Amino acid sequence: MGPLFYAEKKLQESLVEIEKIIKEEAIKIYADKQKFLTGADKIPDYLRAYIENMQRNMNEFRIQSIRELRNACEELSEMSPNISEMILFSNHQRWIFTLQMINSNLWNELQQEQSKQENLKKTHQKQLRPNLGNPQLKEELDDLKSRESKRLSDFLELLSKYQVTLFDENFNQGDKYLKAASQNFEFLILLNYPGDEQIQKKHQNLKVSLRQKQSGQIIDTNSERSLSKTWEGVQLEMFTIGDRIIQYNWQINQVIKVDPKDAKNKAPEAKKPAAGGKQQEIEKPVQTSTTPLKSFKTFRQISAKHEFFRSVNEFVIEYKKQVDYTKDQIKLLSERELKFQFKWEQSIASL
Repeated sequence: MGPLFYAEKKLQESLVEIEKIIKEEAIKIYADKQKFLTGADKIPDYLRAYIENMQRNMNEFRIQSIRELRNACEELSEMSPNISEMILFSNHQRWIFTLQMINSNLWNELQQEQSKQENLKKTHQKQLRPNLGNPQLKEELDDLKSRESKRLSDFLELLSKYQVTLFDENFNQGDKYLKAASQNFEFLILLNYPGDEQIQKKHQNLKVSLRQKQSGQIIDTNSERSLSKTWEGVQLEMFTIGDRIIQYNWQINQVIKVDPKDAKNKAPEAKKPAAGGKQQEIEKPVQTSTTPLKSFKTFRQISAKHEFFRSVNEFVIEYKKQVDYTKDQIKLLSERELKFQFKWEQSIASL
């Protein structure tokens, strides 16, 4: 009966086949012992009890499997509306954490450098003794002024470099997040479950439909096209730092289907060259948003759209918060150094 295990049959069919094999083998085995063969099926009593027990176990297993499948389907139906939120929220939290961690590490490095500068300033202040106003100590005073001037210029240059580095890191993380979020959104939008095409269509007013037909407009209300929706992309200007804007140099799969009957969606034709002239090239428009996507308009896709833009907006808030914090802190540190320089020059002038 081993080959039955590998046969592609239903459970009930396999059970009937096993029962048939048992009866045939029992007749062969008990050919010279007919007294053990009882009943209309002519098999021993213990084999009959075994078959009945096997049928009972099979029915219990089938019923239990049906119940488990039903429970799994119910859990899936309850979880299905939250799939978009789980995927997009997980991606959102990951990149928020990455953004905060990168900024935190850079700020820790800058704070360590700032503490070194504070120690140097205290050292220079201690070395600025009143007797340095003596002309005989002019060389020592000039050396101290030179060291403090170099410290100030080096630290201001370091602040400028850190600001550029922080902006670059935030800018790169914003680009990576937008790419990952858009790819997740594309997956959720294009993910079709069985039954997605069976959507109740919106009924159209008969008078409006009649006027459209009389005017020559053919409105498709029965095909898949009437159930589809184009989901707009994300505006790239949301991820800007100063005059820098994320360049759309990565390509998401273009899935917009152009209907050849729709004149609005026809691709622009190249202008015919003038006599003796060259073919004019079509100028490529600057893309200001991610690629729009087209799919079924179901509750799951609508939920994915809301979750996608909600997560993007929340990331942009954190993104701009980090950028503004960087600007404010760098400006504060620079002003603090300039104030110290002013007091330092006053102290030297008072010698």
